Amino acid sequence: MSRKKYLILLLCISVSCKQDSFSYKYHEQIELFSCDLKDAKMFKEALYSFEDDLKNYYTDSDTKENAYEVFVNAVEGGNTVNRVKIVSDHSINVFKELRKIDNLWIVTDSKNSGFNYNHPIFACIEKNIQDVELKGTFSVLRKNNSLRPNLIISRIKDNYTSWADTEDKALDLYVSLEFYYHHMSHMFIPKRR
Repeated sequence: MSRKKYLILLLCISVSCKQDSFSYKYHEQIELFSCDLKDAKMFKEALYSFEDDLKNYYTDSDTKENAYEVFVNAVEGGNTVNRVKIVSDHSINVFKELRKIDNLWIVTDSKNSGFNYNHPIFACIEKNIQDVELKGTFSVLRKNNSLRPNLIISRIKDNYTSWADTEDKALDLYVSLEFYYHHMSHMFIPKRR
């Protein structure tokens, strides 16, 4: 094989290997909010997959809002949520893709990781939270590097009624990331590419 053909073959193989094999299931759902983010499509996928998992697990809840309420109450009550039973195969794949997003995660060792709250998605969430009081709390905590799940969950629960009524996709996304996908990192941490 000539050198030129070999290089073309090598280029074709490398390009085909780098193609995204992830299958988006929720691409036709409405957009979450307006932010110029490189990975906006994956964050949208994460939220809608989380919501489907909630609706499928909390079958006694007749609406998405009721499923959220049950989930948030369980989280606020001490993280008694059995995510292993809730999570779908698709959400596991979403989690694996979220793990690949540059600078979204801070991995301290093989067993611990958390979010980098300076990642643009958290500024976007902050900008788009609809409840004014909750937005203020979120903003102050994030800007002071003090955003912690235990500090914000009670405020989310306290403001649940207004949150559920507004279809606050920013807050929904934060809940899905912080209290669902983050905990998958405790179940397993796949290797980054």
